[in-house]
Amino acid sequence: MREEEGTWLGHVLEHVAIELQNIAGESVTFGKTRSAGPPGVYTVVYEYAQRDEGIAAGELGLRLICSLLPEVIRPAGRCRRAGTGRRRATSSSASRSAARSVRRPLRW
Repeated sequence: MREEEGTWLGHVLEHVAIELQNIAGESVTFGKTRSAGPPGVYTVVYEYAQRDEGIAAGELGLRLICSLLPEVIRPAGRCRRAGTGRRRATSSSASRSAARSVRRPLRW
């Protein structure tokens, strides 16, 4: 994606989920967002220190972002979590390679 195209909403969610956890006192930093098919579908991966809190941060972030979208691009059922999973995050850092993360395919 180029700068003039704006920021993917999935990428915004990644940062919101990480920041919500930081506000709650967790020290997490890792996240990745990738396109997952048609426009508006993303796979969002972010680190968590505690599974339940990490998933809650993602779900709260999703609700927050969706509530801020104009109605014309937020029809019923468009903002939703397609699933959750758990996998190891990948990066060059040993601590990040061992980080637990949430893999969240999303459809906007």
